[in-house]
Amino acid sequence: MNTLHNPNPVESSEISDAKYTVLVPCIPQSSHTPRPLTWRFILFCAAFIAYVIGFIVIENHYGKGGPTAAVIMVVAAGWLFGFVPGMCAGLLSFFLNWIIYSHFGMAWESTLLGGGGVAGTIALTFIGATLGRMRDLSRRLSAELNERMRTERELRASKDQLEKLIETSLDPIVITDAAYAVIKPNRAFLDMIG
Repeated sequence: MNTLHNPNPVESSEISDAKYTVLVPCIPQSSHTPRPLTWRFILFCAAFIAYVIGFIVIENHYGKGGPTAAVIMVVAAGWLFGFVPGMCAGLLSFFLNWIIYSHFGMAWESTLLGGGGVAGTIALTFIGATLGRMRDLSRRLSAELNERMRTERELRASKDQLEKLIETSLDPIVITDAAYAVIKPNRAFLDMIG
């Protein structure tokens, strides 16, 4: 029995025939491992804390403009978790600003309802949605590129294995084009015709 050896002996699958055993390399599905959810959650919590502290500092120092700190939280949600969480963070920013104003006994009606509260919330929603969509597209593109590279490696390995199989076969094999011109004969074929 003839055996073609796997150039990558770490993992292989065996294809048996009556005459030949071919070892074909098995390439792992994907080497891309996403960051664990816990790290993204911790980063988001840090952004949320920065938002609350920024809100209080800006509001106490300037007397208005505290809700603009919500952009920190919205950007973090969109970039770390994607489209829907980014959009939701933008929408929730209005209510979170209201909660902070209410908790610290600040007047919120004129700022959130009259000033730029509604328009700012709409803008933050678009920012969160846009960053989230960019993150989702980036991840999808990365996955597609990894899949393409994996497929190309498998195809190259399969081609190499087939060429080795043809070359080492004891049976005469010849590859021809459509006009029956010889493109590649194996060693057994050349030995047979002399």
